[in-house]
Amino acid sequence: MEHTYPRQLGLDRERKDQWFPWIAADPMTGNLVCIFYDSRNFAGNDMAETFVALSKDGGQTWEDFKVSDFAWPADGYPGFAPGYAGDYIGIDILAGRMYPVWTDTRTGVLLTYASPIELDTDSDGIGDAHDNCTTFATTPPSPPQLDVDQDGFGNICDQDMDQNNVAGASDFITLRACFGKQVGPGACGGQPGCVVADPDCAESDFDGNGVVGATDFSTFRLRFGLPPGPSGLLCAGTIPCP
Repeated sequence: MEHTYPRQLGLDRERKDQWFPWIAADPMTGNLVCIFYDSRNFAGNDMAETFVALSKDGGQTWEDFKVSDFAWPADGYPGFAPGYAGDYIGIDILAGRMYPVWTDTRTGVLLTYASPIELDTDSDGIGDAHDNCTTFATTPPSPPQLDVDQDGFGNICDQDMDQNNVAGASDFITLRACFGKQVGPGACGGQPGCVVADPDCAESDFDGNGVVGATDFSTFRLRFGLPPGPSGLLCAGTIPCP
């Protein structure tokens, strides 16, 4: 493939190019990532850097950021036909770990570079690959990563108390029976020596505040009919998932 620049065609020099996109989807979290070359930062449209765009909502909105630390003269590669800037670029992502790969000529020859990144989709300070709820952040005093049934899906995004992979009618019956019950300090939060008398009620404490209350009911209503998660843990769905 060949990339021809506006300055070579005598076109508007203020136009900037973005080219050779490569897109990937995270099967664990649903995030989309796209890598591409970009000349946005150069007035002459004669240099390029490598950017990645991220979508957390199925492609409805995107945010992008630079992943390369070097700008290269994007007229082509030494030893190749003039104007050739080949498609030696790609990206993949799994459980929040993103692996952008590209080529540039910073050393005077064509070499490949990578910049592995672990995303934090819910901005809770825990990278997706280690987060049992990648799109739901727990807030204090709730214990972070609280997972009473140890299935790899944190309480905040696991309304499936009967383990049939969906929040349904039987789970609502459990929630209603547990409503108003105290289930320990933050449902114990994995504290050593802490015993929860009613595990089902501890699972119903989605926000981890130690009592099954109105916020738990609201959370269940919003997620009725949905599977647990998403979780970035590779063991999610098995018990126990450490």
